Amino acid sequence: MVKLGTIVAGLGLLVLLHAGYSAAHYRQFIVAAEGEAAPAEDAPPLDAVVETIVGFLLCVAGVVSAAGQMLPVRGPAGGGRSADAHEGLPGFAVFSHRAVQLRRRTQALIAAKK
Repeated sequence: MVKLGTIVAGLGLLVLLHAGYSAAHYRQFIVAAEGEAAPAEDAPPLDAVVETIVGFLLCVAGVVSAAGQMLPVRGPAGGGRSADAHEGLPGFAVFSHRAVQLRRRTQALIAAKK
């Protein structure tokens, strides 16, 4: 049995494909009407933009509803370390970073302005 969310996501994909085809057809029409390449800053027509937004929202709604129930994230059973315990590991301490060079360059610029 096909879920309703899968049908909605498929419909959204079809709407997105039609919006892309509509924008490409509009671009060809502009080129044919002007007799030369259309400028790059030409925006697609408003109906293609609205169709793209509606198609995207349909795809998102379909995928979210087809995914099913969200399950809680559980840590390892039986005394696993928490995320707070990882902050104390020395491998996560970074001492050589760009702040030292940034401070030297800033002091050099301030000295040069004086």
